[in-house]
Amino acid sequence: MGKFVVTYKGGDSDYNTEAQEASMKLWMEWFDSIGASVTDFGNPFGSSIALLSDGTVGEVDTALTGFTVLDATSLEHAGEIVAGCPIFKSGGSIEIYEAMSM
Repeated sequence: MGKFVVTYKGGDSDYNTEAQEASMKLWMEWFDSIGASVTDFGNPFGSSIALLSDGTVGEVDTALTGFTVLDATSLEHAGEIVAGCPIFKSGGSIEIYEAMSM
């Protein structure tokens, strides 16, 4: 098994309280459905900055909104695990990165 970092991008975050609760319920149901694959549920991201090579502070290009870490046999397997993620219902996307052993 390998370790994979799932990053979430975008998705609609302008919810009223009722919509936020419904969204959280979908996420928790989804996390329950992928079970033991999840090694770190992660967190949503807040504000961010980019530190550039010349020492200046710039704007972030990627608009990442959160992350999760999971175990899978390959990138393809990780993609299969997260295929039902609720972020897709709100227009978001996912990027998956293999965490290399050191």
